[in-house]
Amino acid sequence: MQSDTNKILTLKNVKKVYNDSEVPVEVLHGVDMEIENGSITAIVGPSGAGKSTLLHIMGLLDRPNEGEIIYNNHFVRGLDDDKLSEIRNREFGFVFQFHHLLPEFTALENVMIPLLIQGVNKKSAIERSRNLLREMDILSREKHKPAQLSGGERQRVAIARALVVKPKIVFADEPTGNLDRKTSENVMNVLVGILKERRISFVIVTHNRLIEKYADNTVYLIDGKVENHYDIGIDNET
Repeated sequence: MQSDTNKILTLKNVKKVYNDSEVPVEVLHGVDMEIENGSITAIVGPSGAGKSTLLHIMGLLDRPNEGEIIYNNHFVRGLDDDKLSEIRNREFGFVFQFHHLLPEFTALENVMIPLLIQGVNKKSAIERSRNLLREMDILSREKHKPAQLSGGERQRVAIARALVVKPKIVFADEPTGNLDRKTSENVMNVLVGILKERRISFVIVTHNRLIEKYADNTVYLIDGKVENHYDIGIDNET
């Protein structure tokens, strides 16, 4: 296909149906989207709109029933699971509402894990991980295990882990959903600053419309469809 260096990810008529029950449930109804290089895109909508399903498909964690996903000018359809896993591990970063840190490891060790899986030598992994913890303003807690960290600190470690592989895109699913408003804003300000500096594309799904202020582009997902607006009042939950 013709190269478009400004678009890193494109979705065309993406549909997702779950057939786990007697009655099939169609979650996504022909979603079209484009993600620009280095941009911050917020996907906003109420609970049950299909936001997490859409994010999983964009992050190649799930496959659509219909439609095309074009990543970095290559069609994803037809790639086997090993190839999809390779793309995810080397070019994507993920941050979720629950940090999913390994409780038996320190903050530094948690950040290092993706690099060690890639085969990066331990010395380089430590250096890169410590640099990111410093940027996330949490280096002083590098030797602490998750249970010894606050919610905001744990999420900063999870963000550092997502960024340490130098991803082209970071996908975030309600990353501040368990944080109070002040902590949420602090985490987002630090994260957005790093993303902008490194020109990493960022896709965040949320029900919290206050997140829109950080975005270059906002997509409203209502009942599995992209809409031009979202008339329900601002959700102040964090």
